[in-house]
Amino acid sequence: MKRYLLIFASLLALAATACAPQVDVEAEKNAVREMDREWEKATAATGAEGWVSFVTEDAVLYPPDDPIVRGKEAIGEYMQQFFPSGSSARWQPDLIEVSSAGDMAYTFGTYEITVIGPEGVPVTSTGKYGNAWTKTPDGTWKAVATVWNSDQPDVGESD
Repeated sequence: MKRYLLIFASLLALAATACAPQVDVEAEKNAVREMDREWEKATAATGAEGWVSFVTEDAVLYPPDDPIVRGKEAIGEYMQQFFPSGSSARWQPDLIEVSSAGDMAYTFGTYEITVIGPEGVPVTSTGKYGNAWTKTPDGTWKAVATVWNSDQPDVGESD
């Protein structure tokens, strides 16, 4: 009897795994890559509004030298400082990974932000970033967490 129970349990486990949906991880990586490109285009077109349109309602921002920013609305307010008139942002993911379930992803890459400084002179900052992505119920990808830091030393930092 135990033998039949073991066989039945094994067949049940096999059937359950065989019924699990198969995820095309490469296709999902390409979808994240394309969403990242669209995010950059939206940011170039409308600044903070475009940037925030690609995050979830419960997203979290981990900015350098500032407290954690939670929620889409608060993130929108925070990001306004990065996109005043005449500013620009570009980024390039160097690494994109997607979970085997196809519902979570992360990207790491480099960025360049140019803002108009206090004396009207453009100031450019370069650095690196990381984004965590989630696949929404409608099948699109949105950022759920973002962290970045500059390659430039802090003011007053010595070598």
